[in-house]
Amino acid sequence: MFLTLYVVRRLEREEGDVVYWSNEIGWCDIKSATRFTKDETNDFDMPVGCRWDEVYLMGSFLLHSF
Repeated sequence: MFLTLYVVRRLEREEGDVVYWSNEIGWCDIKSATRFTKDETNDFDMPVGCRWDEVYLMGSFLLHSF
Protein backbone atom coordinates (compact mmCIF):
# COMPACT_ATOMS: atom_id res chain seq x y z
CA MET A 1 0.00 0.00 0.00
CA PHE A 2 1.24 3.47 -0.91
CA LEU A 3 0.92 6.72 0.98
CA THR A 4 0.44 9.67 -1.41
CA LEU A 5 2.19 12.89 -0.43
CA TYR A 6 3.14 16.04 -2.32
CA VAL A 7 6.32 18.03 -2.90
CA VAL A 8 6.85 21.50 -4.37
CA ARG A 9 8.74 21.34 -7.67
CA ARG A 10 10.24 24.40 -9.33
CA LEU A 11 9.24 24.51 -13.01
CA GLU A 12 12.41 26.32 -14.09
CA ARG A 13 15.42 24.06 -13.85
CA GLU A 14 18.38 25.17 -11.77
CA GLU A 15 21.64 24.51 -13.63
CA GLY A 16 19.82 21.81 -15.63
CA ASP A 17 18.51 20.00 -12.56
CA VAL A 18 14.94 19.64 -11.31
CA VAL A 19 14.73 21.10 -7.81
CA TYR A 20 12.25 20.72 -4.98
CA TRP A 21 11.49 22.75 -1.88
CA SER A 22 12.67 21.87 1.63
CA ASN A 23 11.45 23.91 4.59
CA GLU A 24 14.80 23.12 6.24
CA ILE A 25 17.36 23.88 3.50
CA GLY A 26 15.59 25.62 0.59
CA TRP A 27 15.90 24.21 -2.96
CA CYS A 28 17.18 20.63 -3.00
CA ASP A 29 16.87 17.18 -4.59
CA ILE A 30 13.70 15.14 -4.21
CA LYS A 31 15.04 13.00 -1.35
CA SER A 32 15.44 16.08 0.87
CA ALA A 33 12.19 17.79 -0.13
CA THR A 34 9.54 18.56 2.46
CA ARG A 35 6.53 16.29 1.96
CA PHE A 36 3.01 17.61 2.38
CA THR A 37 -0.37 15.93 2.80
CA LYS A 38 -3.28 16.64 0.44
CA ASP A 39 -4.90 18.78 3.15
CA GLU A 40 -1.72 20.83 3.52
CA THR A 41 -1.63 21.52 -0.23
CA ASN A 42 -5.02 23.21 0.14
CA ASP A 43 -3.74 25.39 2.99
CA PHE A 44 -0.66 26.80 1.23
CA ASP A 45 -0.36 29.19 -1.69
CA MET A 46 1.92 27.84 -4.38
CA PRO A 47 4.86 30.12 -5.22
CA VAL A 48 4.91 31.47 -8.79
CA GLY A 49 6.81 29.12 -11.09
CA CYS A 50 6.18 26.01 -8.97
CA ARG A 51 3.75 23.11 -8.88
CA TRP A 52 2.73 20.23 -6.64
CA ASP A 53 4.14 16.82 -7.63
CA GLU A 54 2.78 13.61 -6.17
CA VAL A 55 5.21 11.23 -4.49
CA TYR A 56 4.39 7.84 -3.08
CA LEU A 57 5.81 6.24 0.04
CA MET A 58 5.91 2.50 0.44
CA GLY A 59 7.55 1.79 3.78
CA SER A 60 10.77 3.79 3.62
CA PHE A 61 10.88 3.85 -0.20
CA LEU A 62 10.07 7.09 -2.01
CA LEU A 63 8.56 6.73 -5.48
CA HIS A 64 7.95 9.68 -7.79
CA SER A 65 5.73 10.01 -10.82
CA PHE A 66 5.99 12.89 -13.31
